[in-house]
Amino acid sequence: MTAKTDHSCDPRPLQVPADMVIVSRDEFFAYVNPRDIVLSNHDPNHTTWETRSRVVVGRTYPGWKNPGGERTYLLTKRARGEE
Repeated sequence: MTAKTDHSCDPRPLQVPADMVIVSRDEFFAYVNPRDIVLSNHDPNHTTWETRSRVVVGRTYPGWKNPGGERTYLLTKRARGEE
C-alpha cells in the first residue's frame, strides 16, 4: 500500500510494509502508552517503536530528519490482533 503523505525529507511515497497498517494517532498511542516500548532511530525517515526484546510494534513518519509536518502512524497487524 502506498500513502500520499508529505514527508519532505524523503520525496518517495510512503511504502507501508505488508505486516503493518496505517492507524490514527489515538489508536497508535492507546496501544503504545501502557506498554514498555522503546524508540529506534536507525533510519532518518521514520521512527521504529519496539519492545525491549526488539519486537517491532509500529512506526511513525517522518523520522528524526524531519521532526515537523504531518505524522503517519503504523502498527503491526500482530499488535492490532489481526494475525
